[in-house]
Amino acid sequence: MAATGDEEDASKEIEISEEPSNLELRVMLIDIQVTVNTILLENKKISNDVFELKATVQKQQAQLDTPKEALLKNVQRLRKSWPRS
Repeated sequence: MAATGDEEDASKEIEISEEPSNLELRVMLIDIQVTVNTILLENKKISNDVFELKATVQKQQAQLDTPKEALLKNVQRLRKSWPRS
């Protein structure tokens, strides 16, 4: 079934009228900019959190290394002094 000229014109009018106006596009653009800005701010906060977490992990690793080294030295000393059978 072929569409008549009137039906084609009506469908074109519907397609044209469904396009957003400049004002609607501007509102959408502003919404996108706000969303992008929010994402960037959250990203910066997460980046700062990761930096702080990394520093904390490094500090804790350093705190663990000291007792670990002391323990290894004590184990080695005990092995040397342990009577051999």
